[in-house]
Amino acid sequence: MRLPALILPALFLLSIPAPLLAKSKEKKPLCGEIQYPAKGNVNSQEGTFEAWIRLGMPPDKFNSGGKSARRMLVPFSILGRTPKKGKKSGPKEPGKLIFKFSDYKGKFGLRTVLDGDIVSKVAVRSSKFPWTDDKWYHIALTWKHEGSQYHLVVYVNGAECRSTDFKTSPFSISSSDYIRIGKIETNDDDTPADSGGIGSIDSFRISKTARTAAEIADAYKNGFKIDDKTLILEKFDKVKAKKSKLRRSNFAKGKHPETGATTPEKGPEGKLRGVHKLTDGRDGGKSMKFFILAP
Repeated sequence: MRLPALILPALFLLSIPAPLLAKSKEKKPLCGEIQYPAKGNVNSQEGTFEAWIRLGMPPDKFNSGGKSARRMLVPFSILGRTPKKGKKSGPKEPGKLIFKFSDYKGKFGLRTVLDGDIVSKVAVRSSKFPWTDDKWYHIALTWKHEGSQYHLVVYVNGAECRSTDFKTSPFSISSSDYIRIGKIETNDDDTPADSGGIGSIDSFRISKTARTAAEIADAYKNGFKIDDKTLILEKFDKVKAKKSKLRRSNFAKGKHPETGATTPEKGPEGKLRGVHKLTDGRDGGKSMKFFILAP
């Protein structure tokens, strides 16, 4: 017996496993970042990065189920650029210093990468701290190079969580290096869900010294202030955004479309690239959201 033509497509769809159908409709993140010049605005010998962050999805969703779980929120990284020899300028991986929230082998939490090496002894995993996507967290990383090693300390909500000494030479900072807040990843066949801006940042401060535990606790309780140690203080109060409707094709082949600028309370202008959206912050101010979900 021959089946009617309208029934055949329906039978074909029923023959496709449910996971494949769901995957085809899955929305994937498009992300954004802000770039500030690194030279003169971060100290490689010692320094502090502090920020208020909020995750953009439940922590277990940061594992995208691929070969490597590349959904991340990267509040802070220092990167170089590839030489401009007929090629587009872009990030040169691995980064010199990266502070991020990510999943690694099924374990999610805050991680620090120094000269391409994950410093596991300062990771703040879910077993150590109950991360959720409905709260703001104050995070801080301090670094100081003495002798032949860096002393690293990670804080969450004003309290020290982990510290270690990591043997390596101090990284250098050139005039072409930049500070990146958030992260755009290439959207291609190998990394279809790679995104480093899954969340929001309310404000951040970069300092030229490794701040003390008392200073970190004060910033958590009373907010960020400008002092003689401050290199950049950003509260997203002076953002100029370009009107643009971005698609996944805008990010192909390593493109980082420029979409605006921000003027911090102290420090150089930051260039907005990719997706961003000003939203309500913690205390009546503004925060910067770095992602949208798109098919």
